[in-house]
Parts: sequence; C-alpha cells; structure tokens
Amino acid sequence: MFQISSTTTLTRSASSSAEPQWSPPDTSSRPIAVLGGGVLGRRIACSWVAAGYKVVLCDINEEQRNAATHYVEHHVDEYAKLSGKQRNETRFSTVSYIKDAVKDAWMVVEALPEKLPLKIDVMAQLEQQTPKDCILASNSSSYKSRFMLDKVDAGSRHRVCNMHYYMPPGNNVVELMTCGETHSDILPFLQDKLQDAGMLPAIARKESTGFIFNRLWAAIKRESLLILAEGVSEPKEIDKLFLTMFKNNPLGPCGMMDAVGLDTVAFIESNYVQERGIDSTARDWVQKNFVEKGKLGAKSGKGGLYPAGETTRGSKAESGHHGNLAAPRLYFLDIGIGGNVTDLKNVVTSGKIMTASADGSNVRELVGGQAMPDGIDVSMSAGRIFWTNMGTSPASNNGSVMSAKLDGTDVQAIIPEGQIHTPKQLKIDHDNKKLYICDREGLRVHRCDFDGKNHELILQTGEMGTQDVDDQTKWCVGIAVDPQAGMFYWSQKGPSKGGKGRIFRANMKMPDGETASSRSDTTLLFDNLPEPIDLEYEPESQTLYWTDRGEYPLGNTLNKAYVGSGEAEKNEIVTLARHFHEAIGLKIDAVNRHVYTTDLGGTVYRFDMDGGKKEKIYQTDSAYSGIALAHLQHSVANLRWPFRGFSILLLTSTTTMNTISQPPRIKRISGPKRFFGVLLGITGGLGANALIAYGVTSFYTRNTKFVPFDTSSPDLSTAVFRAHNPHGNPPACIDHAIKQVPYGKLPQKYWIKSSGDGITVDQRALTTDFCRSVWSGVAFRVQRRIMERKYRNLEGRDKHLWDVKELAKNEYPVGTGIVDHFEVVQHTDDKVIVRCGDSPFIAEHRPSDGLFSMEVSKDDEAQVATFHLKSVFVDTTPEGKNSEPQPGPLQAAHRLYTKLWMESATRKMIKEA
Repeated sequence: MFQISSTTTLTRSASSSAEPQWSPPDTSSRPIAVLGGGVLGRRIACSWVAAGYKVVLCDINEEQRNAATHYVEHHVDEYAKLSGKQRNETRFSTVSYIKDAVKDAWMVVEALPEKLPLKIDVMAQLEQQTPKDCILASNSSSYKSRFMLDKVDAGSRHRVCNMHYYMPPGNNVVELMTCGETHSDILPFLQDKLQDAGMLPAIARKESTGFIFNRLWAAIKRESLLILAEGVSEPKEIDKLFLTMFKNNPLGPCGMMDAVGLDTVAFIESNYVQERGIDSTARDWVQKNFVEKGKLGAKSGKGGLYPAGETTRGSKAESGHHGNLAAPRLYFLDIGIGGNVTDLKNVVTSGKIMTASADGSNVRELVGGQAMPDGIDVSMSAGRIFWTNMGTSPASNNGSVMSAKLDGTDVQAIIPEGQIHTPKQLKIDHDNKKLYICDREGLRVHRCDFDGKNHELILQTGEMGTQDVDDQTKWCVGIAVDPQAGMFYWSQKGPSKGGKGRIFRANMKMPDGETASSRSDTTLLFDNLPEPIDLEYEPESQTLYWTDRGEYPLGNTLNKAYVGSGEAEKNEIVTLARHFHEAIGLKIDAVNRHVYTTDLGGTVYRFDMDGGKKEKIYQTDSAYSGIALAHLQHSVANLRWPFRGFSILLLTSTTTMNTISQPPRIKRISGPKRFFGVLLGITGGLGANALIAYGVTSFYTRNTKFVPFDTSSPDLSTAVFRAHNPHGNPPACIDHAIKQVPYGKLPQKYWIKSSGDGITVDQRALTTDFCRSVWSGVAFRVQRRIMERKYRNLEGRDKHLWDVKELAKNEYPVGTGIVDHFEVVQHTDDKVIVRCGDSPFIAEHRPSDGLFSMEVSKDDEAQVATFHLKSVFVDTTPEGKNSEPQPGPLQAAHRLYTKLWMESATRKMIKEA
C-alpha cells in the first residue's frame, strides 16, 4: 500500500519560468468526462460515480455505451465501499460526441487505445472544447503525456498530465505524472480528489516511462518471457515460484500477462525497446509465438501462455482482478416454482430474470412477476434482453416473448399473448438480428425481428388445438442457429422420460413454394434420445451441444455431437456430464471455452468444453430454466473517429486462427510441369470467357497500372525473399500492379480523423481488408473453386481457409493456409505477404515457388492511398539457378489476372462509400 504525504514537490520543465494561472475548478456541479467505454473507461467512471461525482462517459458506439451503463449499474455499490461515502443519487450518463461530454467538465480522462497520433489529435480537440480550468488527464500506461502536446498551445499545456489507473475496484492504485509543464497545484489537487474517491494515488516525482510500478513490472515480465524463450522453465513453474514468494496475489506474472492480453504486453514492450534500446528478444518471442497466431490470452478465446479459459478465475478471485477481465455477465431465469416461492396463490407469475457475475457473486433480480419464463438471450448491440414466458397454463394460448433494457427497465411484449402458445428456448441470430423461438404446445418454430415485426412461422409439426398436441414427439423445445451455414436446429423432446426425443436441422431460408408444415428440407440428426431440451451450436468445431432431462443414466445429462460437413464423427453422441436435477438451460462461453448449464434443482453449473472441471457457480432452492451471458468487455464494432480503436485491446476474437501441421510427404512432379500447371490453373479460371470479354475486362481494369519491377527492386533483397530463395535464382515471372484511391472515396471506417487539414487513414486496417478482399473477391472465385475440388479433402487441409466468408473475415496471421497453395509468411501494418506456387506442406525449396504481396501505402499530403499487388514466381531449388523467364503469353495472362484481382478487391472495399 502506498503511503503518501499530502504535500508533494514536483519537477517542472526548466523552460517554465512563470507558471500560467490556474485555480481549482468547481467539482460539485460540473462533471468529469471519461472518453472511452472500454474495460478501464467504465471502471474509471464507476469509481467517481460511486464517490458522488457527476460523470459523463463518451463513446460513439452504442454497444459500448450500453455495456458501460450496465457495468455502473451493477458495480457502483461495490466501488462505494472504497470511499465509504453515501451518495444521494447516481449521476451518470453517456453521450456519443466529445463536445457534449466535455463542454462543462472540470476534468477529462481519456481512456483511448495506445495510439499516439490518436491521443495527439484528441488533446488538441480537448484544448479547444473544454473550459480553461479543465484538467486534461491521459490514462496512457506507456506514453508520457508530454508526447501528446504536439498540437496543444503552450498556454494550455499546464492543464495536461498522466493519470494512470490500474484495475479498480480490485486494484485501486492510480499513478499521477506531470507532462513536464503541468501546473504545480494540479497533481496534489488530483491526489486529494482521488483519495476522496477511495483510490490510492501515487505521484511520480519525475517524468518516467512506465511511471513507478510498471517499470518494476516490466522487468518481471521481461525476465519471465526470457526464461520461457530460452527454454529454462515453463509458465506453471514460474508462476508457482512467484506465488510462493508473493502469496497474496492470485495470479502470477504469466497469468497476469494472459489476463491483460499478450498483444498489449508486446505493444508496451515495443515502447520500452524503442525508448531504452533494450534487447527485443522477449518482445519478438511473444509476438511471433502468440500474438501473430491470435493467442492473446483471456480475451481471445484461443489461450495464451496458458490454455484457453485458465486465466479467468472462479469464485475466489476479486471481481476487479485482472483474471476476471474476460469473465461474462450471466443472465438466468427463475421459473418461479422452487422452494423459494412463498405465495403459492400467485406461483405462476412468480418468475424472475436474475443476473450475476460469472463467479456467482453480485446476484440481483432484474425483472419480476413473469409467467413461467423459460428461454433467454442477450444482444449487446441492441442493449436488450429477450426472454420467453410460457404463460399461466400450458393448455392455454397465453405465452409471450418479452424484451427489456439491460438494467431490467422498459419491459415490452415483443410477441404478445395469443400469438404464441408455450414458447420455450429463444435464440438470437446476431448476424441478421432475428429471434428464433420454439413453441411447445404450439407445435411450431417462430422467427421475428427484435421488435416483433416480420413475425413468421418457419416450422410446424402439427395443428395446434387438435389431437396433435397430445403427441409429445411433436413438441418443439430447444433451438440453435448457425447463421454462417444458414441452418437452424431444434429438439422435439417426446414424452417425459420416454426415450423418444429427436433433434432436427433445416435451412433458415424456406424452400420456394413450401410452408412451415410442408417444408421438405428438414433432416433428422438424432432420435430415441431420453428427453432433449435446450440446444447450443458451437461454430468453430461444428458441434451441437444439448441438455437432456430424461431418465437416468442416459438422461439428466450434458451431451454433444459433431454435425459438420465431415463424416468421421457424425452422429456419435458424447455425454460430457451427468447427474443433474432436471437439466434445462445451456449456454457456451466462446471466449473462455466454458459451458454453463442450469437445472430445476436450483443450480448454475460451469464446465470446460469437454465437460471437465464441473463447478457449481450458484445454488439455491429456486428452479432455474434458461441461461444466457454477455461479455461486457468484448464489444466489437466498426466505429467512427476517434472511437474506432476503443475496442482494439478488448477484442474477443471469434476468428479462426490457422496453424500448419506436417502431414506425410506429397508426391512431387517435375519443376517445369508444376510451374506450368500452376500458371495454367491461374489463367484457366478465366478460360475462353476472358478471351471473349477481353475488351470489357480491359475497360473494367483501366484504373490499375503496372510499374517497373525487376531484379533490381529492393523487394528481392528483403530477408523474407532471401529466406525463400537462398540461391538467388532469377524470377520466372515478376510484376507489380498499383491502383490509387483518394481518401475521400474510402469508407469512413478507415478514417482515423477528418478535419480541415484533411483525412488520415488507418493503414493496418486498409492492408488487412485489402488482403481479405483479394481472397474473397470475385476475381478469385473460380480459382478457389477449382482448388477446393482438387485439394480440400486431402489430409491436413481442414485448417486452411476455403469458404468465402472465412476468407472475408480472417485476420491472416502468419501461418494461415489459404486453399492449399498459399501461406501467410509476413503481416505488418503495410503489407501481407504469402508464399505461393505449391502447397505449404512442401516446406523445402521447390520448383514452383514465389511470393505474392498485398500492400497499402498512403500519402497524407496528396490524400491518396495506393494499393499494390506484387508477384514473384521463381524456381527456388538449386537447379533453378539458370531458369529462363516464362513465355510472354503466360506472363501477359498473369498480368491480366492480377489486374482483375486488384479491381475486384478495391471495388469491394470502396463500394460502401
């Protein structure tokens, strides 16, 4: 714990001979503005709100604002314990524009991503839009605030400082540091205010990269990574030793790095490498082995130094600790028939929507008085909870589908009574913003928009109100959706404990000319099940999970089965867990690789994806039905400047990251045949149509030009090219196409800022999307299909990218395999380079080899982005030393194909503008 005196002497810039005038502002009626609703932004806001201060949080993304509001609602009492203050009201609001947040603020805390140009621009904006006594504080942990002053007038710099929070409420340390020109009264003033808010402020007496603790922590991290990089020890052993020495910390350095995010660790290490000139081995090791493979720690769902899910702690961890950053918020339904119900006369309307932290703490009721609630799901983008009510009597047509804001207010009937009979599980199709609902005694599956519009029946198993209702094998109960494949799944449970349950699948799109009762595309996947209830589909493994409340020993279980396109494991049911008390609710946490279930015995459980590590999260004498979850820390959206980057360090990536495993050797053919075959495969996609439509194609590609590119180019001297062509063999085919696009024609999602001085753009985002558009664009479609037919079913190709949706969404880290013949070997801010010409499973040098580079350069002065496609084909074997260039017609065909790739990719990117 810090022991700090109330009087602190600060070091000021030698050039500051006379201080500007500054007087402490009024903090009783004026607000604090917090810029950014991410992990720390909402925590910073909550700490001040809990102490009675007025706070306005600014984030242009509605989902982030909803998540921040939800966080403050649920945690403000927890933060209030730090200050011990009693507040009369919660003074918190959110806005979408900076000017609205800061116009009367006494302090602004920017909690933006660690992008220095962004921070420089925001500080300049704040100088103009804030009162002259407003303190401008940066939460940056790696940049001195002095570096943010480039566009701030000298007369305003005395208001700027660093105010670095760690992770309240579990770690309420805040470090303050001068920008070198900060007024001498400001940091002591902030020290007093922070203590008033229950924080533990510490003042750095001099400007210091890393402040105080982070310098110490940096050394611990660096040595831990060096120990791992040198193979001296392993993460568990390092942390065991660390925890033995520092017993009060529930996470060791490796666990803490996983919790913070290894991309953040690598970024901060890069700052130390650049500023102090220290060895980059640790940074490079974690970047290559983890960050580039998408293994970012707790927030990625792919694991990090530890396997996925191990960093997030259970009930013993503090709610504010690093280990809980990736933990979701749980929402579950108390159906209202448990032992906790005392008013038996109104038992059918005693249902509740409950919410809790992932460790079972902070439990509270959101909505009460519900008629037998059963299914629930959450949309953070809409800021709403959706649930079903079965109604007061299963025999009556009085069920409903309901909706409310995340705090339980604004309760609405989406599908009112009379329009749905006995709704059971509800599932959100987040891609298309649709609700899917099973209707048990209604013998139907419904679909509608979030507001209840476009309500339609997509499946009907019998006629409601007839003897069909008595046939429980027709009762639809559980529902799951797979938007990527355009499929939905449902269970028909059968008689209670009857062993006649079934699970089906059908297309989301109704076959032409068919109806809900006559559709012909339904597929029976599993039958003779004890009594299947709720479903959940896991897209990465193409696996269906379900709960079953049937007879022991096969019933009251958690099960899974592969339902993907492969046949090896299809229809093989795996029982993951047993011995529930009437198993009902089911939800997968894709970020942490956990499965949550509920039962009517009043228990919420958590498992690993394979059913291991069973843990009772919450247990009462209630009866629980449906369960849902939301990751308040992992919102993803396309945002406008300056908030597009708010979520960069928080992303819960659900994108598949690809690695290459070594299969048996592939039979090789001669070099000339292989190279000729590759080029014919490339040009064959165009075929005769390309010749017939040559004039049209030339017109279509008229804006793509070729520039000089030969063996004298520096590109052929780079480390990556030398590594793949160690003999210096001459290229057989080489070209460089470019296309220039004015910034103003690019979609605004690539703009970092727009002002009177022009537009600045996000180069890395442009580069990654250019790569995505090349592979998913129409120019590559024919070749992709040809490659798919020839190679997709070969051994080891299951981890390659094949489908257009995959190609359009992937991040393309190093190691990604693309349709068998391409592999990413470098991905930087301005280029993505793939090795081409043959399968990456042939790792050694080969007759048909080469590099294909997708690059983006930018010219802020000319306001133009230039897109580059560079191709170099070469025989990299020792025998290729005397290779001759390919015939002119083949090179011309390749250049035409390159132009088509360029046009289809860039047009796809700018079509939004």
